[in-house]
Amino acid sequence: MRVEIKLRVIFKTPFCVGSGAMADSLAHKPMLKDAHRLPILPGSTLKGRLRHECERIVRSLTDDDNAVCHGPAPHGMCPLDPARLGHQDRKACPVCQVFGSPWLPSALRFSDLRWTLAEELADEPLPVTDLRYGVSLRRARRVAEEDRLFTTETFAPTRETTYVGQVVGHFPDDDSERYWQVALVLAGLRAITSLGGGRSRGLGWCHIEAQAYDVLDGDRFPIETPMVREELERWLHSMSR
Repeated sequence: MRVEIKLRVIFKTPFCVGSGAMADSLAHKPMLKDAHRLPILPGSTLKGRLRHECERIVRSLTDDDNAVCHGPAPHGMCPLDPARLGHQDRKACPVCQVFGSPWLPSALRFSDLRWTLAEELADEPLPVTDLRYGVSLRRARRVAEEDRLFTTETFAPTRETTYVGQVVGHFPDDDSERYWQVALVLAGLRAITSLGGGRSRGLGWCHIEAQAYDVLDGDRFPIETPMVREELERWLHSMSR
């Protein structure tokens, strides 16, 4: 069954998702941009953060550190994680069933997220990014290090900067199996409070709005929150047995 999750990431503060290359910016930590030189939020950034949140949620709800495998080293991930080898009926942990592992394909595909006002401003000057200055600190002495001034490129053209995208998943046809996996993804999305670098300096604080849909023959049917919550509770009960 195909499931689509529509996303809106609403940044409350400026953010920076680094590109790892200097590109067209003089900043030491430049942003990743598209062909129109507008900053984008890559799907890989969201997927990595979402997986981390889902792992934390499963461990917390089950009160079991071995409820999910122990990545990112391949030998600690499903199906090679020693904690999983004794469960012949559960060769993959709940998170790997959704996000995959080096040996298991992921059920999810993440699109890049893009700024919502980009099309409306197509005929106007594009908003520019800002440079934020910082300095490395020597923690032991509590002083600034010499010759360690750096700049970070940030983006915040509006008071609340909204990015949109989607996650597409192919889940089991069985409703109970599908809905607890969808519920886990939605819970992880809503648990994310920041994206990108510089969180300790106030960058990238956000919240995510998500709506999931079953897709059948091209038609979309909203997946209601009480439904996925009920299936998640049922799945948790089965995990505790």
